[in-house]
Amino acid sequence: MNFFESEARAHSRSGLLVFLFVLALAAILAAVNALVFLILLKSGYHPSGSWQNLFIQAAHGEGPIFHTSIAVILLVGFSALFKIGSLKSGGQSVAEMMGGRRVSPDTKDLGERRLMNVVEEMSLASGIGVPPVYVFPDRGINAFAAGYSPSSAVVAVSSGALAVLTRDELQGVVAHEFSHIFNGDMKLNIRLIGLLGGIVALAVVGRFVMQGGGGRVRSEGDKGGVPLALLLGLGLFLIGYIGVFFAQLIKSAISRQREFLADASAVQFTRNPAGILGALLKIRDGAGSRLASSSTEEVSHLLFAEGVSSVFATHPPLEDRIRAIDPSRQLEPRVKEDSARMEEEEGPMEAAVSFSGSAARAPARPAAAPAPSVSRVTDSVGRQSPEALDAAKGMLDRIPALFRSSLQTTPGARAGAYAALLDPRDDVRRRQMGLLGEEAPSAEIAYAHLLSAGEELRLPVLGLAVSALRGMSSAEKEVFFQRVHALIVEDNRLTPFEMLADVFLRRALDEAPGAPGSGPGSVRAAFGKVVTALSFLAHAGNPGRPQAASEAFLRGAERLGPGLRAAIMPIVEIDPDSLRESLDVLATSDSDVRRRMMDAAEACVLADEKITVEEWEVLRVLGGALDCPLPPAFGFPASAENAL
Repeated sequence: MNFFESEARAHSRSGLLVFLFVLALAAILAAVNALVFLILLKSGYHPSGSWQNLFIQAAHGEGPIFHTSIAVILLVGFSALFKIGSLKSGGQSVAEMMGGRRVSPDTKDLGERRLMNVVEEMSLASGIGVPPVYVFPDRGINAFAAGYSPSSAVVAVSSGALAVLTRDELQGVVAHEFSHIFNGDMKLNIRLIGLLGGIVALAVVGRFVMQGGGGRVRSEGDKGGVPLALLLGLGLFLIGYIGVFFAQLIKSAISRQREFLADASAVQFTRNPAGILGALLKIRDGAGSRLASSSTEEVSHLLFAEGVSSVFATHPPLEDRIRAIDPSRQLEPRVKEDSARMEEEEGPMEAAVSFSGSAARAPARPAAAPAPSVSRVTDSVGRQSPEALDAAKGMLDRIPALFRSSLQTTPGARAGAYAALLDPRDDVRRRQMGLLGEEAPSAEIAYAHLLSAGEELRLPVLGLAVSALRGMSSAEKEVFFQRVHALIVEDNRLTPFEMLADVFLRRALDEAPGAPGSGPGSVRAAFGKVVTALSFLAHAGNPGRPQAASEAFLRGAERLGPGLRAAIMPIVEIDPDSLRESLDVLATSDSDVRRRMMDAAEACVLADEKITVEEWEVLRVLGGALDCPLPPAFGFPASAENAL
């Protein structure tokens, strides 16, 4: 199942979620109306005519049934909207709800440094910028990924996991969470928190009413009577647990099966079943995964393992997950033995100072290999492979340690971003340096480091830098983007990488235009933006060759669907602002629109029947801008970058 099929599956599960939500609301409405009938009867209320008239009145927008139902719908609806609104920051809101503390990119804590190194590897291998990383205080071994899209995701790990897990085990847990990022689960998970918050609202209201006192309900011959608030509150509180029941049922229905998929993806990604197996064994054998936070119930379906005890479990039994990874049980004894030895021999110190988990060495650059097949681009979107992870580790090893450390600080990250946009021509680069003011010396040092590592590492450097760049204030971001724009236009040529890098940085620094699926629902609705992006890509691959660019554009346009025809735009009509606007709109389009755009981009680039590392990197940045992440290049023939 590829990235787009996973998104489609998540969309279908959203339909199931809505159906179950409506079913729960119907049950709550029936129960509340029954409670109102009871109170009316105890109060001596008798409707004019028969009781059936109450339903006739409700059909005409009158009577107690109608007003009670409207009140319940408004309560549940507004509660759900309020909860969803409180989560507008996506993953950050969820992490903070759990008491999470964001890990500084330049942290000196050894356990946190190890976690950051693992997340950096996974991010580069997956084709996304390094996400914000949080640690939440709890002794249980647990973790989660949350957000509305891959570019806005956060990863959170419990302090207990950092203290107990070896590096391989931690990598297995993080790989499991990265699988949720790319399987379309995250947006559904956050919506689920909001909708379930609405469903259980009645229990909160019932508790409040019971504490409020009030008049008494007396039946005939009853001298004392039952306090009205107590009866109403108790009833609402009990009915609220119908909502809790349905909430647990919905989470169980949505969550359980996908955990097996995430476990299998983690094994495939790391090529190391011992890692995630070791983490599950430690949970089973005593460390546990239960969390003490009062918000655990709300986020239980996001977690790596069960966070609370419940009749309707959100995760499969641990033994079933262990058996799925190690059916013969032959791996378990060795994993336990290796884990114990690694805890003694490796310790946190080695893991913290080793950037990629291997010896600090500069591996040979990958040998050239045949160009990828036509189907590779779209098949690679959101794909987590061990080859990509190896390539990411190799890239990290090639980045000088001093340079990589500097990218973990905000000033160093800005310098690294500027360095990725500097021109190789000395005279142009000197002019560009003059635009950077007091940051010019650090940018020059960063450029020297980048040059020694290889120009093809510009995108990985940007991906590493975004973690620290997120720490900039609004004023600092404004200055930063002014300087980025100045660097791009100063050399009097617009390369594909430069124009798309600007979009990539703006998207990574919390300037996302909206969640995927919130914009155009068809290629036709976004056709003008598609034509702009595809025209840019065609010109980028064929500079100074308008006929070849037109042919490449037409080759790509054929993938957009029947009945959609257009001519290539002149390159003079495409500037950074128009390209950014087009990509912002396309980033919010639904899965099918983005898939067709990536299909068209693939056909456009492969119009000459070859693809270079540089072209693949341009496709990666384009994919990142559209929330269709592509892994790093490995095994590609290299060539000089084309410029417009």
